[in-house]
Amino acid sequence: MSPSVLVLHLYCTDYFHEQPLRYGFEGILTNEFRTLNGACSSLVPQGPGYENVSLANQVCTTVGSQPGEAFVNGNAFVKLSYGYSFSHIWRVSRSACLPYSPV
Repeated sequence: MSPSVLVLHLYCTDYFHEQPLRYGFEGILTNEFRTLNGACSSLVPQGPGYENVSLANQVCTTVGSQPGEAFVNGNAFVKLSYGYSFSHIWRVSRSACLPYSPV
């Protein structure tokens, strides 16, 4: 193999392992959820006998919720559900600039 082909092969192999589609999905998801606060559909405890329980003593059943809050922060939800973070948005711009070649 000539040196230029070997370098190209190593470049493409390295890029293939970066998973550009995954980074693109992470970028879209974190960009959309970072400013959202989702309303909780159910709080625990609830039901007969719990009508007079204050919000401070209830918790939402959705991932990322905090005790005493009737909403879920979008950043916390994405981080705890998928392990994604908006601070990784630079990966999307890097992946978009490089050519994709499934070697």
